[in-house]
Amino acid sequence: MTDAGPFRIPGHVRRAVTPASQRLVLNRRGSTVWDVEGSTGRVAVKLGYPSRTHAWTALAPAREGVILRALGSDVVTYGQWDQGTWNVQPWHAGTDLHYRWEPYRTRDEVSRPPVSDALACARALAELHDKGVVHGDVQPAHFILGGEPVRAALMPAPCPVPRAPCFFFTVKGALRGVSPGPGLPGAPEQG
Repeated sequence: MTDAGPFRIPGHVRRAVTPASQRLVLNRRGSTVWDVEGSTGRVAVKLGYPSRTHAWTALAPAREGVILRALGSDVVTYGQWDQGTWNVQPWHAGTDLHYRWEPYRTRDEVSRPPVSDALACARALAELHDKGVVHGDVQPAHFILGGEPVRAALMPAPCPVPRAPCFFFTVKGALRGVSPGPGLPGAPEQG
């Protein structure tokens, strides 16, 4: 296991994105994520490292990069660094659904989150399914919402399942899908 981060963007990745500015977005459970504005535009730089509980988190950014490229994104790059793997992908502007709906999680009064947010998330998931793929880890923090009318992007990369049967199991109360797709890597945490 390595230090818990946050980690700086490795030199060889910095040279590729040449940041004019950067902002730490996230550092938790084996991932450090940077919002970078540079010569390639605005991108997300994701660094994977072994977490306290799972060594495989170090491999997640490269796995995500492979899957995004297989789904048609030719601007995603990925590789290795001292602690694990990394990827660079276009930035998705917006707010994750978990954070966006925080004001509605109350026991003090009746609250109604915007139906348009839920519809945008359902559409993003349906678009993925239309490509013959299931996500495998759908949760509010993985939907990025923004724009008017509201649109959603589903992050991180899905588990590829081109027309394969899907098996479900629970992990700490969360329903997870596992479907090994031919030629694409499944998530090691999903067996």
